[in-house]
Amino acid sequence: MTDVNYRADASDEDSDTLDFAPKVRSACNDDKLDIFVLTHPDEDHLSGFGDIFHLGKPEDRDSDPDEGDVLILVDEIWCSEYSANPNYTTDKSVKGGAKLVH
Repeated sequence: MTDVNYRADASDEDSDTLDFAPKVRSACNDDKLDIFVLTHPDEDHLSGFGDIFHLGKPEDRDSDPDEGDVLILVDEIWCSEYSANPNYTTDKSVKGGAKLVH
């Protein structure tokens, strides 16, 4: 999967925003994604990542949450040098975007 721009209103039935999370989940065997490619940490490429994917150590993931869907584990993240650089910023950068890939 390359980049993600998942918006909070996507799961709202009254929203026109496409909710692609169910399709991503159904494509991931055992709630795991092999590779996520992040081209750069701007909002339109990284927003909502934590709404679909687990942030943190794999052993800390809740595999049976009381509410909501299981967050998907990402096995590998490939990123450009911009994504790994904590000093990379634009007016559309996600605050702390580089921390997500570390």
